[in-house]
Amino acid sequence: MKTLKRIALAIDSFFETFALVGPLAMILIVTMQVLTRKLLHFVFFWSEEVTLLLLIWFSFMGIAIGFREKLHLGIDTFTSKWPAPVNRMLDKIIYISIFIFGCYLVYYGWDFTKIMNESELPATGRRTASCTLSCRSAAS
Repeated sequence: MKTLKRIALAIDSFFETFALVGPLAMILIVTMQVLTRKLLHFVFFWSEEVTLLLLIWFSFMGIAIGFREKLHLGIDTFTSKWPAPVNRMLDKIIYISIFIFGCYLVYYGWDFTKIMNESELPATGRRTASCTLSCRSAAS
């Protein structure tokens, strides 16, 4: 059981690190792209696609981490006036709805990933499925 917990913690740490390093890498790539374009009149052909991939991946990983840590936005204008049992029931309904939506994303995201696997990004040569895989990973 300890080994399984270590593996889960290592995977979790990897995704948290990626969600933190992704924006930094994106900022560095965009800065490099702007500087080379303005000063050297040259742009790296891969910079825009890599920035797009980083944005997609760290956004979905950040959403998953934020949901796990309960950092997502909530509007409690009405629910703060209701009794605690009603709020607990609403929380259960919300969690069930989120679970069903996550299952939907995993199921149909897998089909979409298979379809997108047939095309590739022009500059990096990566499969387009690498973009859609992030949505499915975050949902699970």
